[in-house]
This record gives sequence, structure tokens and C-alpha cells, in this order.
Amino acid sequence: MATNKPNPLIAIVDRKLDVSHFREQHWEGTFWEYLDIVVENPSIARNAFQRVYDMILSYGSEPFTQFKQEYIRYSFFGDPIDHGADVVVHSLTKFLGGHGNSLGGIIVDAGTFDWSKDNKYPMLSEPRPEYHGIKIQETFGNFAFAIACRVLGLRDLGPAISPFNAFLILTGIETLPLRMQKHCENAKAVAEWLLAHPAVAAVNYAGLSGDKYNNLARKYAPKGAGAVFTFSLKGGYEAGVNLVSKLKLFSHLANVGDTRSLVIHPASTTHSQLDDAAKIRSGAAPDVVRLSIGIEDKEDLIADLEQALSA
Repeated sequence: MATNKPNPLIAIVDRKLDVSHFREQHWEGTFWEYLDIVVENPSIARNAFQRVYDMILSYGSEPFTQFKQEYIRYSFFGDPIDHGADVVVHSLTKFLGGHGNSLGGIIVDAGTFDWSKDNKYPMLSEPRPEYHGIKIQETFGNFAFAIACRVLGLRDLGPAISPFNAFLILTGIETLPLRMQKHCENAKAVAEWLLAHPAVAAVNYAGLSGDKYNNLARKYAPKGAGAVFTFSLKGGYEAGVNLVSKLKLFSHLANVGDTRSLVIHPASTTHSQLDDAAKIRSGAAPDVVRLSIGIEDKEDLIADLEQALSA
């Protein structure tokens, strides 16, 4: 464990199959481990969650947060708490809401961490003067973090979702299992079709048996590899820009997780301010196109891609 760095607030855990570098990012004073478990956007790289968690257990004292953006999978596919996460942060904006009509997020406290340990979290373990001296952890036990988010964070910062957006999101959640089955079925069909297309250099979709992340997808998301993936075009930057401009059924949007299929060429849009080397490092190489596959008829999606690639 490295000790020659100032005490951090958070140890940021990188997303790689090789987790040995994580040890260098953890040092004395770290009091929270934060892992963006699902995928790296837009590279769609996954991490070896269990190996990272096992390493954290060897350090022994920090809560483990899994930040679960839904770029590839959602709770329908697997529960991160089952793999050791103490706190899970979900985006409600994407697959959970599912219709691209509301912004929101949710924090899930697993109730598995002792927030009074070593008095390392005084906001939770020490008396709160604004609440007549109660100790949040002592009063609410291992769900102290969730309570603190409400009685401290929500009160002071005011990030309360509107009733109408809550209604839209809850309505979307009702169809989550049905939608995700269709999302995944369509995504796999489109990915397989693209893999065989002569204009495509590579497809990065963990649902493909030959993908380097396929084993991780089957372990952590046994019900499906999700609906967002990237592919590379042999024609490079111009081919990516041209493809997006020619598509008709796909909507050109930076969002993901919509019932409608979405497309974006990151190098010319979301990552356009980076130089080519930085784009490549972030998974947004000039030849990369990202798709978020919706629940339309898969044959219509394939036909749209075929006409755009042929144009």
C-alpha cells in the first residue's frame, strides 16, 4: 500500500481487467473505495469487480461503492450488493426510466458497513447538533449513510426529484424486465450482423462469444450483456460521421438507455476537444461509433444500418 501521498477523500478505482494497479491507488487515509463497475464509456470496457473487491477486503476498513451507470446492464441483470458493494449509485435517467424523459439518480445503502468503525466517519458517528445531538449511526445502525443522505445532503443541497419525474421513472420501472430482454435480444442481433459486415473493423460487445469481456459479462450479468456497444469502421473518422448522417431510424443523441435506438460518433461530438491520442485512450478513437439499441424491430434496425453503410 502506497503511503507517500496526501490523504485522499476517495480512492478512484480504474476499470481494467488487470487490477494490480489498484494497489498503487490505495494509500493510508483512504476512507472510501469507488468503482465504476459497469462499463467504460464509450470504450465499453468492463472491470474485474470481484478481484477489486477481494483486494479491498485485504485492506479491511473502507466501504465499497459501486457506481452503476446503466451503459451495459442494470439491476435486472445482477445485484452488485451480492458481489460486495456497500453502497450502490444508480442513474435513473437511462434504462431504469427507459424513455429518455426524466433526469434522476438513486443511492442504495446495502446496510452492510459499520459506519462507527474507528470513528472514521464523524458525520455519522458523532452527535449532530442540528438534530439535538443524535448520533446517526447509533440511531439508525448500518443504514446510517442512507439516512444521512436524506437528513443532511437532501436538506442542505435540495436535490429532490420532482413528483412528475418520479411518476415517469416509476412507470418506466414497471416494464424494466420486458424492455431489457428486448434491448439485449436486439443488441446481440445487431452486433452479430455488424461483425460480419465488410465495412466494420471490430465490434466491442460483451455478448459476443469472442469478446474479451464475455466471461465477465456472463459472470456479472448472466441475463444479458446489455444494449450499448461500440464498433469501429474501416473508413475511419469520415466513415463514422457519414454513417451517423445517413441513419434514419437511429436518433443522433448522446443519451443511452432509451426505448428508441440511438447513435453517436464520439470523436466528432462528445470527445471532439481531445487530441487523437486522448480519444484513443478513452475509447473514442476516430473510427468508433457507439450504439444504444432500442426495442424496435431488429430487422428494421439492421436494415437502417445496412442502407447507411452502403450510402
